[in-house]
Amino acid sequence: MRKCLLLAVSILTFFISLTGCSKDSTKSKFQLTVEVTEGGSVDNIGGIYDQGTKVILLATPDPGYVFKYWEGIESISPKIEISINDDILLKAVFELNVKSINDSVPYIVEDLVDKSGYRFFIENGGTECYLVDELGNMIHQWEFDMNLGQDIELSDDGNLFGMFKIEDPTFSFGGASGLIRRIDKNSNLLWEYRIADDDNISHHDLEIMPNGNLLVLVWQRITSESAQEVGFETTEDIFVEKIIELNPSNDEIVWEWNSWDHIVQNKNILISNYGEPQDHPEKIDILYNLNSGVSQFVAQGDIINA
Repeated sequence: MRKCLLLAVSILTFFISLTGCSKDSTKSKFQLTVEVTEGGSVDNIGGIYDQGTKVILLATPDPGYVFKYWEGIESISPKIEISINDDILLKAVFELNVKSINDSVPYIVEDLVDKSGYRFFIENGGTECYLVDELGNMIHQWEFDMNLGQDIELSDDGNLFGMFKIEDPTFSFGGASGLIRRIDKNSNLLWEYRIADDDNISHHDLEIMPNGNLLVLVWQRITSESAQEVGFETTEDIFVEKIIELNPSNDEIVWEWNSWDHIVQNKNILISNYGEPQDHPEKIDILYNLNSGVSQFVAQGDIINA
């Protein structure tokens, strides 16, 4: 009887020992998932942790943003410590650091403001432009007797060079202007130059060069006959780009680059400009835009419009 009792105690002790070992080797594990809204980051993206593990998370906002709160736990502190006793989903919520400044700039993200200088604005198609500081305070205002095109530049002497829209151009697409003007700080006209006739019109952009000359974008008409001669099948005139360098002191065009001198097509092998476009990255594939639907103006003949 005593031997049986000892045997039973031994078996029970062995069983308890096995059970204890099994519990230690299968310790519970849980998933921590960390999500982040736009405007910041968290130094821990989550993972699988043993039960009871303590994890520290730090939320850091990007420039111009602030940390607001955590979703999944009641805390507004960017640094938290949590114990992993269950699957946990946390989200760090960031918001733009928007502040009210004044009537001109009701809301602003101060951390993102470039405070290196003034800002120059135009009203596209309007009759005014403005010089303002980084907080929207008006420094100077110009008023014009013509509607602006899509560009105006402030020169080092404080005068303006701007694109202005002429009335009733022979042809026009979005952004056409036709007239370049130089205007002083009191909005007085100092000089003007017209680029608008049956075959050409300035548009969109001009740049003041270091030598004081102007680079100007110009649309140029190509007749349907000329287009057909280089492999472009059309019964209507088309329009391509050229860039001119204009000397405003004497109205002389001192340089010109014409896109029509740099074209390639792979449809008609008998024409001198034949070639595979991929083999000529320095040239313009005049057929690429056909039937592409890239722009409403392509169908009207503005074939280089992308």
